[in-house]
Formats: sequence, structure tokens, C-alpha cells
Amino acid sequence: MKIVSIHPNLRYYNSKLKKIVTDFLGLQLVVRARAIDLIDNFEKFITEFGLSLEKMIAIATDGASNLCGRNLSLFKLLKAKYPKLVLLQCICHSLNKCAEKACQELPSTLEFLLRETRNWFSYSSLRKYVYSSLYQSIVGKEPPKLTTLSNTRWLSFNKAVKQNIDQWQVLRNHFAMIVKESEKDPAKKCYTAHQLSCMYEDRFNYLYLLFVNSVMNDVNKVNLVFQSNKIDIVHAYSDLHLLVMTIARRTFKTTFLRISKKITDVIARKTAELECVKVAVEKSKIELGNSLLSLNDVDYGYKFEEFLSDLKDQEVTLDENNLKILKEKGRSFLRRLAEELVERLPSNFNTVLKVHSFSPAVCMETSYANLPWELLPDRVDRDVIKNQWNRMQAIGIQDIMCGYTDISQLEIVQFWIKIGERTNALGHHLFKELSKFAILSLSLPISNAVVERVFSIMNLVKSKLRNRMGIKMMNSILHIRLYGCVRGICCNKFVPTSSMYLLHNSNMYPPKKKIQENVSSAPNESNSSDAGDGDDDEYDNYEGYADLFNETLNFEEENQNNEHFVTLYAAMNNVLFLYLF
Repeated sequence: MKIVSIHPNLRYYNSKLKKIVTDFLGLQLVVRARAIDLIDNFEKFITEFGLSLEKMIAIATDGASNLCGRNLSLFKLLKAKYPKLVLLQCICHSLNKCAEKACQELPSTLEFLLRETRNWFSYSSLRKYVYSSLYQSIVGKEPPKLTTLSNTRWLSFNKAVKQNIDQWQVLRNHFAMIVKESEKDPAKKCYTAHQLSCMYEDRFNYLYLLFVNSVMNDVNKVNLVFQSNKIDIVHAYSDLHLLVMTIARRTFKTTFLRISKKITDVIARKTAELECVKVAVEKSKIELGNSLLSLNDVDYGYKFEEFLSDLKDQEVTLDENNLKILKEKGRSFLRRLAEELVERLPSNFNTVLKVHSFSPAVCMETSYANLPWELLPDRVDRDVIKNQWNRMQAIGIQDIMCGYTDISQLEIVQFWIKIGERTNALGHHLFKELSKFAILSLSLPISNAVVERVFSIMNLVKSKLRNRMGIKMMNSILHIRLYGCVRGICCNKFVPTSSMYLLHNSNMYPPKKKIQENVSSAPNESNSSDAGDGDDDEYDNYEGYADLFNETLNFEEENQNNEHFVTLYAAMNNVLFLYLF
């Protein structure tokens, strides 16, 4: 039997904080990860929080088939019950897969070079010392640590490439010295060192790294955008669209990427541009009317061209055949990357593009027909939204936002909050429904980066020394950490209330007999032998203590209706009890 955990996070507009936040709901254990089992656990878990699934507009997942597969998946089952539900696959995972597929077009020797260079120093302190001394004598400072290549996170490839480029000359000298020493002393011969020395002497490997760095740097920047908590969905997907078009212009002929000048609407232009890229990718697979640029016209990056120019000035000749192969592989890399990007765009990417209509720079020009109507709940009257949209354009943005001299400095969510606050002479809100619709659309999930951070924090909380921690205690600690991160609260600024002080007295300690009974009846978890000595077993059952302590909680009436206070307060008491006991 395999037990796994799911970490539901809720993205919504918080009226108290006046911003869109992503809250951690909790951990949920499931025995099987089949879609039919996941939907039962998911619905039960959400219902326990008093949330209505009918108000859910979108779900964000990674690319797992049981979550977003075409046939039987969690999304398909939810879509059958809630037809207006939108699926947004994690762009960070998609970019990672795009990088992995594109790197297959490059020589395998590049991966060998990066991986074995890192491995050469990873198991020997003496090798590190020798290289560090050489690096300091040349550069004058400690060498940066080389990045380990990951089999699952291909975007780390770019960091490893950049570090090898920066240290190329020193690494070249280092391995050349090792080869010379091995020639004097046969006992020091090493095949790996000889191979690495030859590869660092080869200028074509350096050219490959310069080219890859120029491309993957742009991909990494977009990936970081989608990992950010402070970016809005409009700007994030605009950067993604820009990345696709940038890669396409470096690879395909401009005649295949041109769109009609009659298309003036911003959203329509972006949609047409993506369609042109899809056509160019298909045309690149045929000989007649091929869309690919010639080898000399492809953009391989500024540093790539600069290095070739320097070699030419130094009258260093490169093998023309090898240079042609390099450029062909570089063009294939760009074409494959463009193909993977357009294929892995969300299926409802047009819906996300329509959210751009709510941008302050666009909303006064675009038509109401370009609004993401598919996100609007059925209970909302569309005529009301249409009338408010036309009224907003008739009044003008400067009159609506009177008092704000520089509207461009306002974040898009804050902009629509100010729009919603505009009233008429009777005090009625002129754009109430429209403002809610805009904020609802801007609440679409951007990526799964928040969920991945929960995994990281969970691994820090439940370490080898705390491997017997139960799910309730872990939930409590995660709630405290993530609640503080979202709201910018630090533990050193937390001020306990008077009711909290009243609860911390002798009554908080359960009877010793009850503790022993609870500990003896508690089930053993995996790796219990690492938790501590046998005499400390009664202190290792955090979950049992948390259950006993929660029974003593007695909140004041004014705080019983505050969901966030109750959740955070209960979690804090669990942790306080752990250390006070």
C-alpha cells in the first residue's frame, strides 16, 4: 500500500488585505493516486473548509496524467460536474520539459563535459584545493561552486553552462596540468582527466556553451517570472508570449511570422502571431517552402558571434565542416524549442490572453467582446457587465481615477479595486460587477510554484530527527510558516493576546497517566529507530500531544467567527505546547 499526500492551495482575492493571495489549506493523505480516488478526497477536503466547489473557476496542476490527462483524470471528472472549470497546467513544469526536449538536439558530449567536470571535484578535497589555488592565482578570489546537473530539472542546465563559461580558461589550464603530470608519472594517469582536457581544448565545445547560454537565459527568466508570488497573470503570460516570439524570430523567416496590419486589437494580434509560429513549425518539416532561416542568418547570440570574430582576427582557422554541423545543431535546437513551446501552451491560452483586456493600458481601447466571458459565473448578468464596460470607456480613465497622476504605477489588481470604489451622486458603485469580474479573472492560478515550496518546507519540517511527527502537527507548523509568508508576518513580531496567556496554565498539561496511555496506543511510523532512545518515546508522539492539547482550546466569542484567526491560533498552540511541555 502506498500513501501519498496532496497539498491543496487556494488562490483568491482577500478583501481585508486588498490583494490576491494564495493560501495553504492543508495536507491530505490518500492511499491511491487514481483520479477516481483523488476526486473523492478532493471534494471531501474542500467541503470540510466550508468552500463551494461551484465557485471554483480554475484548477492548476503539473503534467501528471492522473491530474490532467485527456481520458480519465481529476480535471476530466471535475469538468463533468462543473463545465465552466478551466485547466491551467504549470508553466514552470512545461518550460522544464521544453528545455529537456530541445537539449536532445545537442551533442551528448556537452552533458558529459558539464557532469564530469562537477564530479571531478565533488569527491576529492585535494582536487578542490589544487583548483582553488590555481583559480585564486589567476582571478584573485575563490572559485564559485559548479552546479550539479539534475535529471528532473533541466533548467539547472543553464546555470551549469554559465559557470563553465566563466571558468573555462582556468578549467582548461587545470586539466592540462593534470595531463602533463600524468605523462611524467604513469601512476597518475586518468582517462577522465585526459578526456576533459581534450574537450576544454576544443573551441567548438565553448561555442556550443555560448549558444546554449544565450537561449536558455531567456527561458530561465520567464521561468522565474512564473515562480514569483508578486507577478500578475497578465504580465506573466505576456512574457511567455514574448519568449515564444523571440525564439521564433531567431529561427524562422520573417515572411512566415508576419500578420495582417488590419489586425489592430492587442489580443487578436497575439493570437495571430502564435498561429503563425505554429504554421512556421510545420513548414520547417518540409523541403519545399521551408520556413527555417539559412545557417548564416540564424541568431546564435552576440557572444557566439563575437568569439568567432575574435578567432578570425587572431587568424585562427576552424574546421568549416565542424562549424557547419554546430550551426545545424543550433538551428535544430531553436526549432525544437519553438515547437515544444507552442505545443505545451495551455489549451485555453486564448482565455488567458483575454484576461489582458483588463490591463490599464488596454481596457480603454479593447471591445467588450474580448473579455473572458467563459470565466463569468452564470448567475451574473452579462448585460450589466457590458453596460459598465461601455460606461467606463465613455467616462475615461483619467476621470474615473481622479487623484492619481501616474496610473501606470498602479498594480493591475489595485487599479480594479479603485475602479470598483467609484460611486455616483447617490453613493452607488458604478462598476461593482465589472470590478469583481476583473478581479475574478486575475485570480487565475499562474503556476504550481507555491505547491512546490510547500514540499520544500515540509521536508525541512519533517526531518530525519523528527520522522515520527504526525500529520496534524505538520499541518499546524506549515500553516504558521505559510500564513506568515503570505501576509508578511514574522514570528519575532507576533504579539500574543490576553486570551492566549490565560490558556497557558497548569490545566494545559494532560495527566501523566493519560499521556502514557496515548503514547502506548499510538501507531509506529517508518524509520522510528532514528527518532531517539526508547526512554524518550513518550515525547516523540507529537500528534498525540497535539490532539490532547487541542481539547483545552477555548476561544473567546469575538474570535470564533474569524476563520484565519482560529486556524493560526490552533496551529500555534500545538507548536507552543510541543516546546513548553
